[in-house]
Amino acid sequence: MHIKHFKTKLIVLLGVISFITLLLIPTPAGLSLEGKRALAVFVLSLSLWVTNYLPLAITSLMGIALIPLLNIMSVEKTYSTFGNNAIFFILGALMLAASLYKTGLGSRLAYLLISRFDSNPKRITVGILLSSAILSFIMPEHAVAAMLFPIVFEIVETLKLKPLRSKFAKSLFLSLAWGAVIGGITTYLGGARNLLAVGILQKNYDLTVGFF
Repeated sequence: MHIKHFKTKLIVLLGVISFITLLLIPTPAGLSLEGKRALAVFVLSLSLWVTNYLPLAITSLMGIALIPLLNIMSVEKTYSTFGNNAIFFILGALMLAASLYKTGLGSRLAYLLISRFDSNPKRITVGILLSSAILSFIMPEHAVAAMLFPIVFEIVETLKLKPLRSKFAKSLFLSLAWGAVIGGITTYLGGARNLLAVGILQKNYDLTVGFF
């Protein structure tokens, strides 16, 4: 087992050294600079794929990211081969949302926001609405709704509100939903439809909409 682990590290090390060497050596005759850099990325990715030192998906994403970073191809051309560059933005947003959800940081932020509005029913309702909307500025709205739902449910349980009867309880869950909808159309991070709509405008009408 120890020998196998050593071989894995050795192959990865050789891959990294080969990657750096290929980037630094003069470009061989008959090969373009971009071709040399593409070969370097391929060697590095191959060493990681063969050894499974990193998860296959992570290695693949790294290889894709290195192509525009090393000026092998432009960002637009690189991502256009996969359909739409919005896909990768959405993927990155979902990764960030997953990390916030997994670590509990998202829930902690939600608690901090909602705790500012705990004096009366109206303020609690507004607090949930604003918390849901603000968090949807930086996370996909569906992730925000999933994250806030147990918090709102806990508030309803603590206040001993009757299911399907309490108008206050209904208003809390509606505030959660509408807050996510409002925040979800505010930035690129709120939902996939935002980026796809911007992509359509840019492609068909040459209109560019920036993040801010």
